[in-house]
Amino acid sequence: MEREDVVKNLNNVRRSVIRLLLSFSAMAMISYFFWKEILGFIQKPLGMSLVYYSIPEAFLTSVRIALFAGVFLSAPFMFNEIWSSIAPFFTPHSRRYSPWVIGSASLLFYAGGIICYLLLLPAGIKFLIGYQTDHIIAAISVESYISFFASMIFGFGLAFEMPLVMLLLGKAGIVNAAILRKYRRYAILVIVIASAIITPTPDLLNLSLMAAPLFALYELSIILVMLFGAEKTRTT
Repeated sequence: MEREDVVKNLNNVRRSVIRLLLSFSAMAMISYFFWKEILGFIQKPLGMSLVYYSIPEAFLTSVRIALFAGVFLSAPFMFNEIWSSIAPFFTPHSRRYSPWVIGSASLLFYAGGIICYLLLLPAGIKFLIGYQTDHIIAAISVESYISFFASMIFGFGLAFEMPLVMLLLGKAGIVNAAILRKYRRYAILVIVIASAIITPTPDLLNLSLMAAPLFALYELSIILVMLFGAEKTRTT
């Protein structure tokens, strides 16, 4: 019986991976036909032309942009497959909560990406570009900028999942508001370290722009767990 369960779980994982790869491939192929428009959108926070230093770099950039856009657009499919795999561990009525969880995860991810694009990137780029002088002129390669952009957008988008993750852990009875308040100082330390890792530059401005919203999200997580966590955690 245990062997049958293992085989069934492996088959479910295999089907999930196949579905996710198909959705990602479809989004990436569609995005490839619009890579120039996507590049223009990505380039706006920078406000200056990009350069490339090797013959194949422009072509490789088009592929990287398509892959980046494919992952970004297929995020709801990814959240759906992840939730399908872990839902039984959180609630016996997982299907009832699926639309809410998947929708919330997608909304938080895209909200984080949009906030990063509109606020964090322009401010951070302006600060960093401001260090150029008459003797140091910024000539940014398209490869380095795409890597910088993608790490910021994905890092911020995933960081915005914190309230949902904490709420699910609260519903499962793993954490409660008292525990989150008790370990707030350690959470702040982890947030600062994570912000330093996610932001690809060592300056304090970008780190602060990343860390400040995460502090707010942690406090929001405490409120959500207190209001909607499992009964046994709310009364502890």
